[in-house]
Amino acid sequence: MGRARIFLVLSLLFVACGPAALAQGQQGFKSLGSAEGWQAYEFGEGAAKVCYVTAAPTSSQVKPAGAKRDDIRFMVTHRPAQRQRDEVSFHPGYPVSTAKPVVAVVDKARNFEFTRRSDKAPQVIWSRDPETDKAMVAALRAGKELVVNGVSQRGTLTADTFKLAGFAKALELASRACGLP
Repeated sequence: MGRARIFLVLSLLFVACGPAALAQGQQGFKSLGSAEGWQAYEFGEGAAKVCYVTAAPTSSQVKPAGAKRDDIRFMVTHRPAQRQRDEVSFHPGYPVSTAKPVVAVVDKARNFEFTRRSDKAPQVIWSRDPETDKAMVAALRAGKELVVNGVSQRGTLTADTFKLAGFAKALELASRACGLP
């Protein structure tokens, strides 16, 4: 695992679950399986257990061409002890502009905005609220393609495309591992 990916994963653990989960995460993740580019994982035990699915884009467009980015990931996370299910986040590989929302488009028809941010993780952005998470996950399950459009703090425009063929199966693996119906 590359240094950028390790930093990203550890940062996500800290933001998602706090320092206790970070210590758990250093012990490793358990792969639950994969489906057409989507991977499902779990880490922690008991009340600290977290399950999630993630994928890297199948293609990316960047303007200006050649702009550098870190690891790009789309994630959906379950934290049963915190009563959080299907929390959607995007990791564009750069600090996100506060001037414009990141927008996810499913099948060129359904638009969802990512507006929640954390100073602790400037390279992560979350959907607007739990209701948006629920609607987005339903669209992802039924969809074929997801395109996430964003702007970095430096003004770099990005469009990342994710194929959704394996999303529902990977999410099922994560849900089952966290004891969710």
